[in-house]
Amino acid sequence: MVGVDPIEDRHRVARMAGIYNLRGLMADELEQSGFANRYPTPTTFVVDRQGILRYRSRGAKMPSWFREHVDPLLAEQK
Repeated sequence: MVGVDPIEDRHRVARMAGIYNLRGLMADELEQSGFANRYPTPTTFVVDRQGILRYRSRGAKMPSWFREHVDPLLAEQK
């Protein structure tokens, strides 16, 4: 997970990541990274092991969404 929220929201993002047991980081330089004001938050991007974008979805997610969309990708052979 990469948090593209404003840096002052770091604690909120960390709390949400903890609720869903996600590892991640914050993109500190939003304008330079190209994410500033382009995607409403939360927007979820799921990238597979080959680096292919598999899902892009807006809005909050329940753990069931991750089980349905991410767990099968994690189960694929490395």
